[in-house]
Amino acid sequence: MNDKYEQLKRLKIFISSPSDLLKERDQLVDIINGVNQLHRISKYFILQPCCYENNVPAAVGRTPQKTVDHYMLKSRDADIFICIIWQRIGTPFYDSDKDQHYRSGTEYEFIDAYNSFRQNGLPIILLYRCMRPISPNADIDQVKQVQNFFNTFHGEHAKFNGLYREYTTIEEFNSILFTDINTVIENSFFKEYSYKLDDKSQSNSSNEKCVNVKSSSDILITSVYNKHRLLPLSGYPIISATNFQKPIFTGGCRISITLSHNMKGPHSITVNAMQLKLINFFPGTDKNYSYTIEGDEIIGAGLIKPNIFSLSIFGNKIGHAKWSMQDGTIAVSKSQNFFDIESPQHLFLNANSDDCENIICNVICQETGLYELAIEFFYSVAGNDRNKKTDNIFIYYE
Repeated sequence: MNDKYEQLKRLKIFISSPSDLLKERDQLVDIINGVNQLHRISKYFILQPCCYENNVPAAVGRTPQKTVDHYMLKSRDADIFICIIWQRIGTPFYDSDKDQHYRSGTEYEFIDAYNSFRQNGLPIILLYRCMRPISPNADIDQVKQVQNFFNTFHGEHAKFNGLYREYTTIEEFNSILFTDINTVIENSFFKEYSYKLDDKSQSNSSNEKCVNVKSSSDILITSVYNKHRLLPLSGYPIISATNFQKPIFTGGCRISITLSHNMKGPHSITVNAMQLKLINFFPGTDKNYSYTIEGDEIIGAGLIKPNIFSLSIFGNKIGHAKWSMQDGTIAVSKSQNFFDIESPQHLFLNANSDDCENIICNVICQETGLYELAIEFFYSVAGNDRNKKTDNIFIYYE
């Protein structure tokens, strides 16, 4: 075994669920193996999926749960704990060591991991609830116990702190898990361990390069002046001024942005923040830009789709982003970072994929004047923080 392989940190990922989610369990192993293929991950880590069907022998003499504990590992000893629940909570389990009853082995594993995290900071816990329709032959008592479990996360005196995510389709599950696992590794393991490994590599060989050097990987942002990227608000004209090379939108505009990986380097990209950059604001009316609204004045967001948000600008004051969520609700950003909502968002651009992220922003101006602005993104590549903005956009409002 070569030295590099021996230096890789093994991250044990404990997969916990009742028996009604076998397809998700199989998919999760595939997702973990897929993350292992990412260059940025494989340079430092080996992700090891821990699931009883692959790791536990058909041993007799202990209860099924104690057999899992003995031959695989206890959930508290994992680095990442992933729990998935749908319409079953599982079979009741009695822990004779602690003289404690649990609704199921899944609940036992979750509580064991949760208590360890509260004490030691590990394992990182990811919890998901499947929202597919309940099967006609489902055990109603089990369904009620599932609801009771998730109720413990709500209310002023909630038993458990934290967030869980809901999904419906397997495709949605795959997308969420792939992103969440990458985010957890990036934020909870990557910086500390990659720095240690790079420092060790540098001491062993002066020719070795640390990961925190310039990477040729970078983000690509489409020009907002490409066709159909900038659209006026309904009823508002676009002004062509002789002293401007760019068009001036009136009232506001809809901005369509596509982010992608430049595919020129091995490092993946995590987009951590997005904000509006107000470059200039010239208050007051200007007869050169006077306009008339044609038809009904429309202010507000449009379609209910992922990655669509609206925001208002009041002169030099920028309002909070209002995201249109998939379930039809509105999520409001808590700060000038538009990703800072109740469940903070990140965008992940894989170095081995030509996938892209599309974002639509409805900008509404609410105070008279000429605005010059851009959308700015803050992201990390190979441990280095970077930022990049769109082309400047001009809006006049009166």
